[in-house]
Amino acid sequence: HHLDHADGRRRAELSQHVMDYRGEVARWLESYLGPDFASVDPSDLLGSLGYEGDDADELLSAFAERFEVDLTTLNPWYHYDADEPPYFRRYRPVSLDGQKLDDLPIALDDLARSAELRTWSMVYADRTLVYRRPVIFVVGAIVFAILIAAWLATFAF
Repeated sequence: HHLDHADGRRRAELSQHVMDYRGEVARWLESYLGPDFASVDPSDLLGSLGYEGDDADELLSAFAERFEVDLTTLNPWYHYDADEPPYFRRYRPVSLDGQKLDDLPIALDDLARSAELRTWSMVYADRTLVYRRPVIFVVGAIVFAILIAAWLATFAF
């Protein structure tokens, strides 16, 4: 799925002004990440760093603070597992017809565009979220019920 940015332009049509922001955001990112910057894929920042949950939230919050970007329209569930601890995801992105979707990568160009606009630049018109109970909680509830039943059975004799 190819997303429009907030002003309707496609990623391939980045303005020269955005390209200027790209360099500034890249320098900030290098300073923020330190040695981890060497492993960054500019087309998928969070994925290449393995960031989920708090790590991703902290990076994006620091970015927003540094570049004065309003992130109120950012929906983290479309990009990464925003739950802590990670891997117990409650929401899953799906297409409007219900097909499971992969997470959207956040590219360096997305941050540059957002820095220029001073607001999150992605629009999520082609997707929605579905709630799903994390498997660990369902399994935990079953195990807990079995343990309670076994414990209560000890008093039956």
